Amino acid sequence: MHRSRLFALFLLGTVVHVESLGYWFVAVDSPKLILSSRIAGWGDAAAIFTQPLMHETEFTTLALFYRPFASLSYSVDYWVWGMDPFGYHLTNLLLQGVAVVSVAVVVGELTRDAAVGQLTAALFALHPLTAEVVPAAPRRHDVLMLIFLLGSLVLFVRSQRERGVSRRDSALYFGGSLVAYVLALGSKEPAVIVPALIFVWAALQHDGDPYRTLWRSVWVTVPFGVLTVAYLAVRVAVLGELGGYRGSSVVFEDVGGMVAAYFVSIVYPIDVLGNGLAAGGLWIGAVFLVGALLVLVALWAAGSVAVGRIGAMNVLLVALFVGGCALLVVGIPWAGWEPFDPIGELLPPLTPSPYPLSHTTTGLLLGGTSLVGGLWALYARRWTGERIDLPTLVVCTVWLAIPLVLYVQGHQYLVRTGYASIVPLMAILSILLVSAVRELRASGRTLDPNAVLVGIVLLVLVPQAAASPLFHPYDGWQESGEVNRMVFNGLADQLTEQDDVTTLRVRGLPSGITSDSFPGVRSVVYPGAQATGSWLKLSYPGRELAVHNDGRTHLQRVPVGVSVNTTRDTDTLTATLHYEHNDTERVAPYRSHERRASATAHRDCCA
Repeated sequence: MHRSRLFALFLLGTVVHVESLGYWFVAVDSPKLILSSRIAGWGDAAAIFTQPLMHETEFTTLALFYRPFASLSYSVDYWVWGMDPFGYHLTNLLLQGVAVVSVAVVVGELTRDAAVGQLTAALFALHPLTAEVVPAAPRRHDVLMLIFLLGSLVLFVRSQRERGVSRRDSALYFGGSLVAYVLALGSKEPAVIVPALIFVWAALQHDGDPYRTLWRSVWVTVPFGVLTVAYLAVRVAVLGELGGYRGSSVVFEDVGGMVAAYFVSIVYPIDVLGNGLAAGGLWIGAVFLVGALLVLVALWAAGSVAVGRIGAMNVLLVALFVGGCALLVVGIPWAGWEPFDPIGELLPPLTPSPYPLSHTTTGLLLGGTSLVGGLWALYARRWTGERIDLPTLVVCTVWLAIPLVLYVQGHQYLVRTGYASIVPLMAILSILLVSAVRELRASGRTLDPNAVLVGIVLLVLVPQAAASPLFHPYDGWQESGEVNRMVFNGLADQLTEQDDVTTLRVRGLPSGITSDSFPGVRSVVYPGAQATGSWLKLSYPGRELAVHNDGRTHLQRVPVGVSVNTTRDTDTLTATLHYEHNDTERVAPYRSHERRASATAHRDCCA
């Protein structure tokens, strides 16, 4: 693969989120991660490997995680940048560029097709879900885990290629794959899917003897299984249990709701089709595209009947596809108006749903229709003898399915945790698109199932590209960073002259900002007492200070300033925050009906 193209992909991955360099600290866990990752000596370094994530904070009362390698990245940042948020965002940005390049290399290696790898990487870089992860320093775990996971895969695949690889190089590649797997496990827990992916890939490399292939697949997977068991043993020894969230409010009571949330978050994360104002009438183009697909399918079906190449499966898939397209044509213009939602009432209840019902309906309908149409197009291709990279499609399908099994078992799924699952989905779409375009160019036919396949892939990709962070600022992060800066610095200033204060009670910590901007970040969370206390400990090293939250304030807009009024009672300082706007209006800091926002902050913490 040309280095110039890899460099271009790296630039794309960084340019998409370059605005984050100007953000202050965002997301709720930034101060806590920095505080618990500082290294002043060997004892601090050992604590990262022998203590839970954010062990110096009260986060461990909410959840237990073991992510030492991710924590080390914050140690390096603090050593280099101190408390300058620019450095932390720069690290995230560079890591995202590395992740994009890694996607190109790995998918290109799996498919033996550089064009597919490059297209997959570009689509991954543009995907709207990356806006939930890259601009937030505490969500670096996902990026690091993906980089090491991809590294493990590509090194393993190269170790198994017989041509042009010596035994020594093969052993080095295999050992490097194991090391990368350990690093991935130490970055975030979903890396445990690596052994399954390796087994599936190895099992699909047929050599004519199925028993020998199966035995070789098991044999090469065993070292990864041993490392997994060792990792779990260390994890239990450090945490005292397997760990995870404790009593999180993000619990799905039904499997259907979780599957819908997972599917929609990676296929259709932003409702551009149902939001005509946001997408500039994009839904009109979608209706025309669906109509063109219907015409192509109808003509191909008629031709298949004429030559006697139509079967029951073909009829079923065509009928489902036509029905789904018809619902899309009817439903897209009314997707934002629930009384006209054509199938919304048929959906299972989503408990809880990160998306409105109309968004979920449109996403499921779009994804389901595209899936059926894609299956039909692939089924129709067999009559022409055209081939496609089925082994890689199977590996990517397994990659999509295994994390969902883990989420279902834990009854929890946060939208941003779908970040790594973008890669297999984009790989599948890229394989289909590149294959279909090549076949169309080679055949010269106008009536071809490949034309339908191209249209179906574009039907999924165009809404994602239209909502890409490359074209939209996703202002939620910048707004939260500005509010965090004003609140944290305002509170720190109040403690400058009061060294004997041991307890701080804060009234009016922000719970969120009402925003009508489109598209918006769904997982912005404002800091509570824990994050505030961690920031003050960073501002005043060595000082013991207990911070309590006495109520939150939901803001209707971004303030231009924050003033702090304080009252003193012996060693306790009570600070009341007032949010100021250009019209000098002050927002009341203590509203009981807004306590509901604290549940949101509680549920959507670091991991």
